[in-house]
Amino acid sequence: MSHSFLKHWLAISRTRIFVAVAIPAFIGSGVAFGQGYFALEPFVLVLFGLVMVESANLFMADWAAYQSSTSKWKPPPAIEGSPMIPERLLPLRYSFHAAGVCLAVAALTFAYFIVRLGFLIMILGVLAVVIGVFYVLSPIKYGFFSTALLPPIIAFGSYYVLAGSISLQPILASLPMMFMSSGVIFTYRVLYADEERKYFRMRAHVLVGIYLCAYIAIAMLVLAGVTTATLILGFASIPILFFIVGTMKIKGSDYLPATSLGVLLYTITGVFIALSYALIPLSIKLAL
Repeated sequence: MSHSFLKHWLAISRTRIFVAVAIPAFIGSGVAFGQGYFALEPFVLVLFGLVMVESANLFMADWAAYQSSTSKWKPPPAIEGSPMIPERLLPLRYSFHAAGVCLAVAALTFAYFIVRLGFLIMILGVLAVVIGVFYVLSPIKYGFFSTALLPPIIAFGSYYVLAGSISLQPILASLPMMFMSSGVIFTYRVLYADEERKYFRMRAHVLVGIYLCAYIAIAMLVLAGVTTATLILGFASIPILFFIVGTMKIKGSDYLPATSLGVLLYTITGVFIALSYALIPLSIKLAL
């Protein structure tokens, strides 16, 4: 894959189609659909609320970068898609205000679901915001890995909105995505963090191990019979992992190829997991 394609894909996936929150939402909705619970309006509304929360998170990261120019505090590293909106359209000094607007809109959206479904939605929303703060500010070492906890939270919340009941299935289905998310974060915040690349080879092996844990999780969930057997569809994305390994062997490569491919791996795996549940009622209908 060309460097130009990977560059554009990473920017678009982060700030235009918001795969970080959209993919777990698809998984939770896929589980709900597979169980006969689905309605377009609440699905669109919850997805909109999640996009607003993620937008606030991205704007806060942009604002942190702006603040770092006048302080000693180190912001999250800038990657493709940063700033979220070109500075000629939205100066970075206003990104904090943009984040506030997005959070306000998200709060109104989730307030609707709180009234409709109860305070469990509020708890999930607060958890998502806290995780976002840990990502941007990282008050503890490696605190940014907290975002790997988002897939199960989002998947569960999306399912709950559609089904109106509690189930372990969306949490189990999204467990592999925790490893996928961790792999992406590890790539651009740890793997290429050392300019001397002193520990690069060791870190590269750790990264491959993290991604393989996602596929091990899929296999274990299926073999244990706690999820649908069609979850094995998640293995369809494994060829992308070989591309990631290939990019890490190129001398002088930076964070971009492996990170962009990692996001693609996360996206494709999540789509197949969502489809693995959605295919259940579809296959039944075809059989009839």
